[in-house]
Amino acid sequence: EELRTERVCEAAVSSNYLALEYVPKHLKTDRLCGIALERDPLAIRFFNPEQLTPEVCNRALARADDLRGLRFVRSIGTGAPAEAEGQQRREQQR
Repeated sequence: EELRTERVCEAAVSSNYLALEYVPKHLKTDRLCGIALERDPLAIRFFNPEQLTPEVCNRALARADDLRGLRFVRSIGTGAPAEAEGQQRREQQR
């Protein structure tokens, strides 16, 4: 844990965005998440919830080749994952 410095985490994420999953919460800066997002839009699945702003989600979706990342995007109205909100709507319609 003590070896996970901001610099080491940045090098790891720059090399492979999946490393963001192992970055401690306090080191997941907007800058580091931005680096991961540039590598792959699916990196948003490892962001801290408070970092999933409408701007970040829109940026991820704009870069996505498909809609797989949509399940990690927060609904602007409720703050819940869009996938969860869709599930709630389906259950309410039953």
